Amino acid sequence: MNDEISSQGLTQFAQNYAKNGIARLREIFTPGTLQVPKTQTALKELESIHKVLDLYVWLSFRLEDSFPDRDLAYSQKEICSMLIEEFLERLALEKPMVRRLPRRASLKLTTF
Repeated sequence: MNDEISSQGLTQFAQNYAKNGIARLREIFTPGTLQVPKTQTALKELESIHKVLDLYVWLSFRLEDSFPDRDLAYSQKEICSMLIEEFLERLALEKPMVRRLPRRASLKLTTF
């Protein structure tokens, strides 16, 4: 993985599962700390957190007893999605896209 936050999340899930047979989301994630990113770097971090939460939800379907915080992970993942969308909407408003119209082919008129 080339994503440090995602790698750390996966590693912590694996370590907690191997050590305790259970991985609680609150051991690696504090709910209520997410916010709209202000920079591209913060956006990438939020996207990584989204990946970690998505991984937790996926694992909770495979190992339900060992990953019991599915509802919390799912709700936090949804919050991540909304915050990412809000950042992208703000970015779009700040930088309106310049659209170029395709050039029209010149029409040749034929006379009869």
